Amino acid sequence: MEFIDGAQVNDVKTIQRLGIRPNEVARLVSEAFADMMFKHGFVHCDPHAANLLVSSNAVW
Repeated sequence: MEFIDGAQVNDVKTIQRLGIRPNEVARLVSEAFADMMFKHGFVHCDPHAANLLVSSNAVW
């Protein structure tokens, strides 16, 4: 396990401070979940803010 600096996906103020547009985060998360379900047949059964980290260089 490693420490990764970032913000929870629902922490809009921190996301904006990182220079990231919240609507872009929403689009990427929506696309990722749609790909999981419709392309790969996989469903993430615990999708809450603590399980999605946003950083200035990646979405984990």
